[in-house]
Amino acid sequence: MLEGEIKSRVKGGLIVDVSGVKGFLPGSQLDVVPVRNLDDYLGKRFEFKVMKIDRERRNIVLSRRDLIEQRRREKRKGLLTDIKVGQLRSGLVKNITDFGAFIDLGGLDGLLHITDMSWGRVSHPSKVLKVGETTEVVILGIDFDKERVSLGLKQKHQTRGQYRFEIPRGQSCARQGGQLVPYGAFVEIEEGVEGLVHVSEISWIQRVGRASTYSLSATKWMPWYSTLTGPTRKSRSASARPRPIRGHGAGEIPVGSRVKGIVRNFTSYGAFVELQEGIDGMIHVSDMSWTRKVNHPSEILKKADIVDVVVLEVDPSNQRISLGLKQAQNDPWSLIADRYKVGQKVTGKVSKLASFRRVHRPGGRD
Repeated sequence: MLEGEIKSRVKGGLIVDVSGVKGFLPGSQLDVVPVRNLDDYLGKRFEFKVMKIDRERRNIVLSRRDLIEQRRREKRKGLLTDIKVGQLRSGLVKNITDFGAFIDLGGLDGLLHITDMSWGRVSHPSKVLKVGETTEVVILGIDFDKERVSLGLKQKHQTRGQYRFEIPRGQSCARQGGQLVPYGAFVEIEEGVEGLVHVSEISWIQRVGRASTYSLSATKWMPWYSTLTGPTRKSRSASARPRPIRGHGAGEIPVGSRVKGIVRNFTSYGAFVELQEGIDGMIHVSDMSWTRKVNHPSEILKKADIVDVVVLEVDPSNQRISLGLKQAQNDPWSLIADRYKVGQKVTGKVSKLASFRRVHRPGGRD
């Protein structure tokens, strides 16, 4: 080990004065991290390790990087014998990736995985930490053979298990929506405790296929309702709307009654009609017309149409109401026998062509 002063910059590295002898320090051997500007090191004194000596050319090749790595290895071994699982350690955020952050504990790098940064959901580690800042972490695990350490940040704070008995079923809490996912939205019920609002629990009026298609926002404050809790569960489910009283719809909308509603949404098999605030029913495509086969409800209805329908069935246990559009109209087939007789000549308009198999009728002509 030698001590010298960096004097000048040359192609590929730096010239170091070691007690009057010039030594060459390759740029790659200056530090353990890439150096952007070699001029920043001019005039500074460091300790170096001799890599090669050429006596004929009176040339010495030096390395500062090898010396740093050697000392880090020695320090790392010391840290591995000193740290223990559960300890709190202060470290420097060295690097951030999509899956976590690497923390320098003072010669030993540990990985802080994104799932151990917060009890809530973290979209990206950069939302929690910044490169160059100092943070305090918990030692979660140590692999002595591979010299790897796993770290935790959320473990410093109150665990979500301590909240388990504080959120009763049915409790309303106005909280801010969190991350939207295709199957629902995550809501922070309390600090560090999240609940999932499934798409099936977002609205009583609309059939929501994706949370992003509804009027939910990641920053919207709404009344949420806890629908699941228990001492053995680490998560909660929540609802964006309170459930109507069971039987409320059945009591005010009896089977057979004729009611008005607004067409709110379509599916391939029917249309959803809002009858009252918080109560909707469905018209199946088979109950839309007496005379035609309906392939899609948009052939008969438009969104926001006001329609007269008949209540065909009410299922309070499953919160379902079946409606009929054609049942609110006269059935033309009931008048056929009165208007037309067998053998009667009639005039009609060809509306559609189809191929049918000929059927032999006994006593008749083919």
